[in-house]
Amino acid sequence: MGQYKNARRVRAHRKMKSIIREADRIEWELCETELAAFLLEARLIQEHRPRWNTEGAFSFLYPMIGIVRLGSQTYFCLTTLPEEFIDFSLHGAYRSRGITREAFFAWMRLLGYVGHPVAKKDLSVWSGKKYSYVYGFRQIPENWSDLWDQFLKGESFAALEELSLSLVENAAARARADLIQEDLNWLKHFWRHEALRLKKARTAVSYSDYPVPQKYRDFLFIEYRQSFRK
Repeated sequence: MGQYKNARRVRAHRKMKSIIREADRIEWELCETELAAFLLEARLIQEHRPRWNTEGAFSFLYPMIGIVRLGSQTYFCLTTLPEEFIDFSLHGAYRSRGITREAFFAWMRLLGYVGHPVAKKDLSVWSGKKYSYVYGFRQIPENWSDLWDQFLKGESFAALEELSLSLVENAAARARADLIQEDLNWLKHFWRHEALRLKKARTAVSYSDYPVPQKYRDFLFIEYRQSFRK
């Protein structure tokens, strides 16, 4: 509060001065612990989506990735509407839409070298679902689904190693080595900053439900950060 009271007419304090001009009143609510205070703040931000504090206000936009094996075909989805993909093994929710999207599309490009893309007409059952992308491939090794589930959970890096080995054996992939490496780097980046971090948070606070609901993802990480202060 002292920072807001002493805000000056400088660029760095512009946001604080704007908040002061628009404030009508100040209300106090006592919390038993610092963790309870942080959780309350996150809950209020989700409920009210204040103009000047949007951190975590749009949790419904946190992306999730899903996999399902149907016969000899494997399907992958990227979505912010998990309720539309109940047949998929869903993972997340992840925090960064940018990192998750880049990694997902890089992944789909790489799978195109080792599998045969399913025709768009065969994806019609999922067409029209907003804020979602679905890809399908034939001749993807059956055991890869489990490996990718473990990768997306942050439990194992083996799926990316298997994919890399398959790409080395593919002449078309070898001819585009620089582009292939760039796409692999996106998946490594996703593993470190999204999948692995989510796994560590779940483990640290003994959170067993999976996937983590979009609305609860920020609460989980608040508990995770606070666990280091105990």
